[in-house]
Amino acid sequence: MADRRAGPMSPAPVRFELRSRRDAAIAVSLGLVGFLAYLRTLAPSILPGDSGEFQFAAPLLGVAHPTGYPLYLLLGRIFIGLVPVGDPAFRMNLLSALFAATAVSAIYLLARQLTLHRTIAALAALTLAFSRTFWSQAVEAEVYALNSLFMAATLLLLLRATAQPAQD
Repeated sequence: MADRRAGPMSPAPVRFELRSRRDAAIAVSLGLVGFLAYLRTLAPSILPGDSGEFQFAAPLLGVAHPTGYPLYLLLGRIFIGLVPVGDPAFRMNLLSALFAATAVSAIYLLARQLTLHRTIAALAALTLAFSRTFWSQAVEAEVYALNSLFMAATLLLLLRATAQPAQD
């Protein structure tokens, strides 16, 4: 086994591992805080408008209004089948809360990737989590929480990909 102190690059991987574990724990904690808040204020059942349309279309694998939102409805159908809590409408609301909470975690990791201090990154994630508009979409069956998660994850992956040295 090679001596860890032998090369000039050896301390970096160890520091990165410790930093990422701590950041992962903080990200999960922030997501859990958001999820618990959303769960407490989650819409209990069927809603009017687009949310109600999604709640009816997902269990039937139906098509909602254009564009149809196929990925959202497919994920909703899978989630409804896996989670035996409440009626299907409640489960679709719960799925949005789960997507929103995961987006909060991803925003923390994104802010950390931008080299922000942990406290500032956590405040950024919590600001998103408890903003009026984001929260309102996190507690009802809507596509916006999933979109937020995809945007944060895409930006995070792009930043990480560009931060890696090129492999020949």
